[in-house]
Amino acid sequence: MGLNNDTFALCWRALKLFTSIRGIRMFEFGNQKMRCYEVKWDIPAKEYFQSLGIEHVSLDLNGKDGALKRNILDPVDDLGEFDVVTNFGSSEHIDPESQPKVFEHLHQLCKTGGYMIHHVPEVGSWKGHGKYYYTVDFFRHLPGEIVWLEARRLQDHKNNVNIECILRKQ
Repeated sequence: MGLNNDTFALCWRALKLFTSIRGIRMFEFGNQKMRCYEVKWDIPAKEYFQSLGIEHVSLDLNGKDGALKRNILDPVDDLGEFDVVTNFGSSEHIDPESQPKVFEHLHQLCKTGGYMIHHVPEVGSWKGHGKYYYTVDFFRHLPGEIVWLEARRLQDHKNNVNIECILRKQ
């Protein structure tokens, strides 16, 4: 999906929870592009976040723009823990039977007290886009100690609906 105006705003709502963003560690699932505000179109999100002093690690099978060329289903123990873990339209491209492993790894990558930010397509939207679609209840039933900070359904100009949420790992 990339970071459009909505996902950019969602991300900043989470980043504002930190006293300072300089030096925080961010894990991005997928090699996302910035497509919003005054930021020029199609620059890698990694480039943008690094310019703010954020230590940014992205993982994508394409290996482009400095992303680690790895599968999120493979072990992630060697990557450490992150203050922020993002999923802006990547998990829906993983097979339904592998969804629990994806979210287990995203949870594992988030340090205690850190934030997980998700922006994914809702069931019934974005037909033919991905392999899996989500409900708000999917996020309510994630395993692990998680506190909901924000969750909402967001409809775009084409009547597609995305679910976006900010979760804090306890």
